[in-house]
Amino acid sequence: MYKNSTDRRFIKNKREFRRAYIDLTIQKGYRNFSIAELARQAELNRMTFYKHYDNLDDVFQEFIDDMIGEIERQLTAKESADLADLFHVSSQLMY
Repeated sequence: MYKNSTDRRFIKNKREFRRAYIDLTIQKGYRNFSIAELARQAELNRMTFYKHYDNLDDVFQEFIDDMIGEIERQLTAKESADLADLFHVSSQLMY
């Protein structure tokens, strides 16, 4: 399970882990790298990783949860959202 906090350093570290996760997934493929590699890529250490996540799947799950949350926020901000709006918002978040 991934952890949450309002601490600025905690948030910054999570952002670095997520960036590194995306970069490594693009470079090596899904699940083709270790926590040690992720920590190196993020320029943080493994102990810091475990303060934020239990495993690599938690990083992926958090990313998906955040994307879904952002889609919901953007669609509920509109008075009337349709399928085209859903695809538009989703594509903005992905690219």
